[in-house]
Amino acid sequence: MGEDCQNISVEDSVRYIALNATFSVVGILCCVATIVLIVSLKIYRQHIHRLQLYIAVFCSLFNAALAVEVIPVDTSGSCVRVRPGWNSTCIALGFIAQYFGFAKSFSMLWVCWYVFMLAMCNSRVKQEVIGIVVVLILPCFFAWIPFVHSSYGLNGVWCWIKYDESSQHSWYEGTLQSSFIAGADLIVHLMSTVMIVVVVITFCRGAYAHNSILKHQHLMALKEVLPLLVYPAVDCIGVMLVAVKTVYFITTDNKLAKNASLIQMVSIAAIQVLTVLLPLSLLLHPSVRSLACSRKQKANQLDSSVKHSITTTEYSALNNVHPTPSLLSGAYMK
Repeated sequence: MGEDCQNISVEDSVRYIALNATFSVVGILCCVATIVLIVSLKIYRQHIHRLQLYIAVFCSLFNAALAVEVIPVDTSGSCVRVRPGWNSTCIALGFIAQYFGFAKSFSMLWVCWYVFMLAMCNSRVKQEVIGIVVVLILPCFFAWIPFVHSSYGLNGVWCWIKYDESSQHSWYEGTLQSSFIAGADLIVHLMSTVMIVVVVITFCRGAYAHNSILKHQHLMALKEVLPLLVYPAVDCIGVMLVAVKTVYFITTDNKLAKNASLIQMVSIAAIQVLTVLLPLSLLLHPSVRSLACSRKQKANQLDSSVKHSITTTEYSALNNVHPTPSLLSGAYMK
């Protein structure tokens, strides 16, 4: 495998690698910004924002895996191949990227399930420990499948499920495995999409209710829910593009066609770019905005109290009178 050339030009591979690395870094920065916001504002104490934190963590790890999985690719020669001695590393990186990709998908499904239960049953189903175990363990099943037939390896310009064009059986085997994994990921995203649609329809119908109290409750719930579902909803678009790529592989006779590789690369890059929605949707959430406003008010009150204390102290000193107790006088009296 280390000596096999990929059916892609060196010039195209360099462009794809640069594109993948650039957008992976963008995705990592957006996820880190989301994590910093959640931790600095201390909103991780709320269950729903902890779910957002899990999405940001798994998304950052997935982007990091995508950024480094092009390292074993050798583009210095006349064709694209795995660097000598890097075959095991490419296999490991393919598994890691596949694992964190599913972990990210299941963490988003977890958020959608929580909001779905809140909308349909008015029940805040937490069970956080069970959710964490599912998100960490279940992706291992899907990521381990290619190891059954040693299918992990170089695929174009990234480490994933390899396609051996010299053997028709091996090529179809790789196609079936990649189709199964892509299909499983697509099903997870479709479940998330259905829940998102049901939640939005439920809250929108309630927002037009004749009962003013019920209408107000649904409007407030809609404002809280929509920012949480922006990234999972848009992420499904990128997964649809990956599904189109997989269908193209199955229905065409042109093995590893450039158009299919381009669809896969653009779809993955689009998902990474859209991670900018994570910190933006967090900033748009009502609880975060109210927290920021309350902190600003407290800072203004503290500032005005300090200014009033300083003014009182200066006035007392001018009149040779002991200053009245204030925020600063406690330290002075000590």
